[in-house]
Amino acid sequence: RSHMGVHILRAVRNVSDTVINPVDGLLPCGFCGRSDNPDCAVTLKKLARRTIQWDSNCPRKEGFQYGSADKGSNNRPCHNVPVVCRLCIHRNKDTDWRTAIWRYNLEAHLTKEHPEYANPGKLEGVALPRVVFDSVVLTAAEEKRAGVP
Repeated sequence: RSHMGVHILRAVRNVSDTVINPVDGLLPCGFCGRSDNPDCAVTLKKLARRTIQWDSNCPRKEGFQYGSADKGSNNRPCHNVPVVCRLCIHRNKDTDWRTAIWRYNLEAHLTKEHPEYANPGKLEGVALPRVVFDSVVLTAAEEKRAGVP
């Protein structure tokens, strides 16, 4: 997830990257970098005490602790984790399984599904609600570690 996050960021920012299997599509999987594979769909649900559980059938998935990965660290600044878009309509509760989007794909999702909103990659439009903006903005450490401007 952390390693693939670097490749996804480079692809999103059009930074040259030498890899055997390049990241493809608009919303690449955070584990394998492929798009349009139904097995790579990721879902989330909230458990007690703000714990978040995730699930995916990606053949390259690897376990991670959501809370730690979402915060990042000095050694692993990447916090490419699945998030639920707060602009999309969700008819179920937070404690039910919800379709999620990898954080590094959120700009592309916003541009495609919510074109009326501005985002870091699209400066014109309605300002994002703070909770959505905080989900999409990256830290300088993440960008530096991935070698992207």
